[in-house]
Amino acid sequence: MTLFRYAAIAPGSAPSRGEIAAESPAEARAALRRVGLRVLSLRAPRPTLPRGPLSAALSDHLRRRRTSIKADLLEDLATLLDTGVPLVDAAATLAGSAAEGGRARRRLMRAVRDGLRDGGDLSASMRAHPAWFDGVDAAMADAGEHAGTLPDVLRALAARHARSDELAQRIAAALAYPLIVLTIGIAVAIFLSVTTLPKLADVLQQSKVPVPALTRGLIAAGGHAITLWPVALLAAAALAAATITLRRRVARGGLRLPRPLRRLVPAAVRRAALAGVLRELGALLRCGVPLVDALRVAAPTASGPGAPSLQALLIAAAAEVESGRDLSDALADPLWFGESLRRSIHVGEASGELPSLLDRLADAEARRARRLADRLATLLEPAAILLVAALVGLVVMAAVQPLIHLQEVIR
Repeated sequence: MTLFRYAAIAPGSAPSRGEIAAESPAEARAALRRVGLRVLSLRAPRPTLPRGPLSAALSDHLRRRRTSIKADLLEDLATLLDTGVPLVDAAATLAGSAAEGGRARRRLMRAVRDGLRDGGDLSASMRAHPAWFDGVDAAMADAGEHAGTLPDVLRALAARHARSDELAQRIAAALAYPLIVLTIGIAVAIFLSVTTLPKLADVLQQSKVPVPALTRGLIAAGGHAITLWPVALLAAAALAAATITLRRRVARGGLRLPRPLRRLVPAAVRRAALAGVLRELGALLRCGVPLVDALRVAAPTASGPGAPSLQALLIAAAAEVESGRDLSDALADPLWFGESLRRSIHVGEASGELPSLLDRLADAEARRARRLADRLATLLEPAAILLVAALVGLVVMAAVQPLIHLQEVIR
């Protein structure tokens, strides 16, 4: 027996939507005709595939790319709701509008509209589209629907997406220039080692002069780099897939990496991840989400190389808070939550001002992360230039040595 969704119309009435159980589409249509309905559309629910680590990583990537589109979409939806338009009609209006995001946005809003017409709510539609919305979006929308403050919550979500990944982008920008310089330097060195240096080596061999060891070594290294780059690319892809899988298993299993390994993560990256989580917790609590649920919902939003450790800590903290412990006592990991940070959280719990305090702590961590990112950029840029200079100098030496040997032969 399969559950089919249908759209049908009866004589003299408006179209209606619903679900009917039947063995086949023909049987479902026949059953609807027997009750006087003319079928407009009939479809079986799409089978849901299990979400593996790679599909979840793809959804995360798509969500990050769509942050600006989501911010505009949620702001438009909140504006329509404020003017008194029902949620279903607002979704239908946005499903037919032309805006940034184009076909993908319209397809999303059509699915949201259909879900609302079938009796679902906005939070359920968000959970059904993980490539657009994460758990925080769905939890805040659910709280807003129950509290009757959905327009305000949607505006808060729009602001959240408008500023999302700001710190991550700043850290990436700090690393981009040194990485580009180093990549260009390596590419130039490989190009010279497979074009210029072999010609000089041929000249020496024709003159029966031994090729210097440095020149031979760079020619061999350049040849291997040209030959083996597909293998290196496949190895990098396999390593990335294994890392994604391991990170998710560590986070879901509540496991933590040894502290020395966690300390390898740069402080700027750790503080950026912590600032994001604190801000998500504050937003969830302000919308009325219970603390235990807020911790479990915010945990998957942690991003960066040290994210699995922070996710595992938050999930473990949720279990401890559920058993009666204070949040400040449950966050007992000095690498992420120092003594002063935990004391501040304790004060916020005691005063009942935890959401606003978490926002202030998030801003403070974000400022520290920005300063550390600027320092990192200040150190990495000259280091990358020095490495490129050393690499190019090595290639120049490998080219000059054969010329010196030829000059000696000519004399």
